[in-house]
Amino acid sequence: HQAVKGKVNITAKGEHVAGFEDGTFIYEMGSLAGVEYELIAAEDIYSSDGNGCLLYEKNTLVESLTTDDSGNASTTIDLPLGTYILHEHTPDNYMKCEDMTFSISSGDVAIEQCIGTTISKKIIKSFNIHNKIKEPTIETSAINVTSNSKTGKPTKQDIISDAIYYKNLVEGNT
Repeated sequence: HQAVKGKVNITAKGEHVAGFEDGTFIYEMGSLAGVEYELIAAEDIYSSDGNGCLLYEKNTLVESLTTDDSGNASTTIDLPLGTYILHEHTPDNYMKCEDMTFSISSGDVAIEQCIGTTISKKIIKSFNIHNKIKEPTIETSAINVTSNSKTGKPTKQDIISDAIYYKNLVEGNT
């Protein structure tokens, strides 16, 4: 009797700014290369071969993954039955992606794979992750640094400081 194992496949896509028209950004969906993920044990995970050996303690890193140029990543190890958390290290210019909790269980459909003379059963978990880009913003705030007014209203002698903040700007033509 051979233990059923699992595998995780990730496809990461995200919005890219394709242009700017009539005061509005135009977005396209494309592959996200270089996105880092952590696969974490969401519970204590034991071997399913009958000896009950503790393989991963709860909250332990099981494997780190990074998407390739096509936005794809897959686990390189066989995952034992159990519950896992997939945590994305979201790129700076994208909105945070929430952690995904999932289980690999004996009730899942397993695919038989034949490598040489060995037949193994694998449960494949696939995640298609779509990241939304953060909207570019420009903020300004005028600050009254010194006031010579006793009424609280600005006078000609007041010094005003103005700061402009740019957030989530993207490279491209203006």
